[in-house]
Amino acid sequence: MALQLRPMTDAEYTRWRVTDDEAYVQERMRSGEPEEVARRLAAAQIEQLFPGGQPGPGHQLLTIERDGVAIGTLWVGPHPQRPERAESGWLYNIDIESSERGHGLGRTALAMLERRLHDEGYSELSLNVFGHNVVARHLYTSSGYTEAAIVMTKALG
Repeated sequence: MALQLRPMTDAEYTRWRVTDDEAYVQERMRSGEPEEVARRLAAAQIEQLFPGGQPGPGHQLLTIERDGVAIGTLWVGPHPQRPERAESGWLYNIDIESSERGHGLGRTALAMLERRLHDEGYSELSLNVFGHNVVARHLYTSSGYTEAAIVMTKALG
């Protein structure tokens, strides 16, 4: 199993944006936001991160390949709360094709990304994970990430 990280092609980027933007809206809705709120907030964030439809400065969009076949994507960029600290990265998204999950490919790709960022001068990588995403939470905690803050919600009524 030879994994490789490489920059997305223009065609991959176009496809990824359509599916990733909608997946983000769906994740927000699964976390309890009404659809109209989820779509509005997601659109605002996406416009901020992709001004004019292109990745903002410092963002890397990568394709994860196994033996030359694209099996996933990674999106990493500057830490949104610490943009002045060039050594602080933010993992916006990691996604492995559903048919390829459960074989340690996400963990391997994450470790490869961490080594790559370290070699580029990053000293830390942070991320947000939705509470309902138990699989992702396990991946991150078992990869050495610690919880820095926990937001909890309860529907009333």
